Amino acid sequence: MASQTQGKLKFEFIIDEEPSFRSRKKITIASGQGSIVVAQLLELSGSEYIKLATPGNAAAISGEAVDATSASKEVIAIVREAKVRKADLDYNSQVASTTDAALEALGIIVQAGPTFTTL
Repeated sequence: MASQTQGKLKFEFIIDEEPSFRSRKKITIASGQGSIVVAQLLELSGSEYIKLATPGNAAAISGEAVDATSASKEVIAIVREAKVRKADLDYNSQVASTTDAALEALGIIVQAGPTFTTL
């Protein structure tokens, strides 16, 4: 039997979040951003979000995967008051320590956290 690799599940990077999903918000990913993966770090550009390009500008973490190559797409993202697993985050080649500090300013705490293995 051939083995298969499963991608990240929606919101699997969350360790803890505010009750009633207060940590989450529907946001718009700008057209031309290509493939956005689960746990992709995002920054705000005007009224839409783009892949993180400047470490200190982290403003959200995508909870869903979406293809925003040719059109803007809506996703649910973590934007405040949550604890997330560092190993799951997609930093888009940016400096992790500066990015983590920007997330902390939003109340998003980045931790080593537990890791899980699926059989």
